[in-house]
Amino acid sequence: VRFPQHPHRGFETITATIDGIIDHAESVGNAGQYGMGGVQWMTAGSGVVHSETFPLVHQHKDNPTCFFQIWLNLPARSKMTDPSFAMFWAPDVPKYTSPDGKASVTLFAGNNYFGIQADQRNHAPPPDSWASDPANDVEIFHITLQRSGTLVLPKSNEDNVNRSLFLIEGAKQNNVVIQYKDDDKGSKTALAVVALRRRW
Repeated sequence: VRFPQHPHRGFETITATIDGIIDHAESVGNAGQYGMGGVQWMTAGSGVVHSETFPLVHQHKDNPTCFFQIWLNLPARSKMTDPSFAMFWAPDVPKYTSPDGKASVTLFAGNNYFGIQADQRNHAPPPDSWASDPANDVEIFHITLQRSGTLVLPKSNEDNVNRSLFLIEGAKQNNVVIQYKDDDKGSKTALAVVALRRRW
């Protein structure tokens, strides 16, 4: 499986990896291999052509690949900005583990959640990104829960921010329970996550 050369314009791709390796190359001249927890942020802006392929690293066993690619619209003023590229290597991506070890969070994008103050030299979105404005409070979490694990998601840093929660593994028969509550102002607790993954 591969995605040969194809164009993007006017938005960004955030490719957040969990398992496997991705080879990437694009028309601006950036190229590289990343994966196993690394995050690539590509601002297409006025236009870029890129490709993504998945090398067979192991010849005698499976080569699984698991990742998310989130498309983030650029604000109108930045639609035709120059393309840009940021790479956050896996060791630099902030992580949180609950005291009992049964819940973990990878913070693919964002800052100041779960007590994490990310090193902005290795974790800042590109300058023309929608996420570069703190008022938009863009956060991308990957959450893993062990059996009987629980996690309380903090509310957003800003008012009137919508959040989405996607369950990628686990089902009702495995007793995965998602709850929310209203705060004193009547607004619902924000869910600042891309994926919830259970491990049992």
